[in-house]
Amino acid sequence: LSLSTKKVDKSRESQSYFNETGKVATPVYLGENLLPGMVINGPAIIEEPTTTVVIYPNSKAEITETRNYLIHV
Repeated sequence: LSLSTKKVDKSRESQSYFNETGKVATPVYLGENLLPGMVINGPAIIEEPTTTVVIYPNSKAEITETRNYLIHV
């Protein structure tokens, strides 16, 4: 998790499997707690009411000003 001056805590942690890393502890964040300008480094999971976003290892999700997820792979 990379932030300018903003801080968000993971809601929980989950065990996830990725081809690149095998089984790894993965932080799970609630989308409602993420603010524009925040960057979530993978591996991570972002939970939304209608979807789940998986951020793969060596990728990151940037929360835009309009609260969309811009995924950098």
